Amino acid sequence: MKPLDIHYVQANGDCALLVFFKPHADKGRRLQALAAYIRDQQVDDIIDVVPTSDSLLLVFNQPADIDDELMLAINDACALSLNVDMTPQKHEIPVCYYPDVAPDLEAVLSQSGLTLEQLIKQHSSIVYTVDFLGFLPGFAYLKGRVDSLKLPRKSKPSQNTPAGSIAIANGQTGIYALNSPGGWHVIGRTPIELIDWHSEQVIRYQPLDEIQFKAIEYEQFKQYQS
Repeated sequence: MKPLDIHYVQANGDCALLVFFKPHADKGRRLQALAAYIRDQQVDDIIDVVPTSDSLLLVFNQPADIDDELMLAINDACALSLNVDMTPQKHEIPVCYYPDVAPDLEAVLSQSGLTLEQLIKQHSSIVYTVDFLGFLPGFAYLKGRVDSLKLPRKSKPSQNTPAGSIAIANGQTGIYALNSPGGWHVIGRTPIELIDWHSEQVIRYQPLDEIQFKAIEYEQFKQYQS
């Protein structure tokens, strides 16, 4: 198995560095493993490690310099992180594709030319991978696309997107785990809690996990919430 190879490093403010890597056949998995490895080392100066789909953000408790010592440490971590086990879990998430819980559904059907049945079949037939979490706690960027649902972000974001909303934008699906403003098109909503602040694993899913949506009727959605 080949480790990640640094492409370049750039400053991101005074106390953070953004590390970019050369192309790799399994970059997403290796980035998550690298982030997990660095966190486990509990380096005194590093207060946060944030992996994205193609880079790694290192946040320090003081101004950080890009020097030979740092580059060597990151290269060593890339090699040593090959031993980190990143076994994904699979989650089946019930989703109600119904206008009362999906305010953008009818507009998406109109723009895509799909019927509701076609949208449900196409969107729920894919096994998605959690690419990374970001924006807000629990917001999942999913890898796995439906080309017929490739729409740009909304021109005017919604002020309140309910927790559990399943939304699309730019050929990607996202999951809103918290109530928040949102610029993606909401096509469904899950009735299950995605965040449990009292659980050992606060967020139901993690990067690299697999997700498949299971379509449920509106009456089933209401039963979950009763």
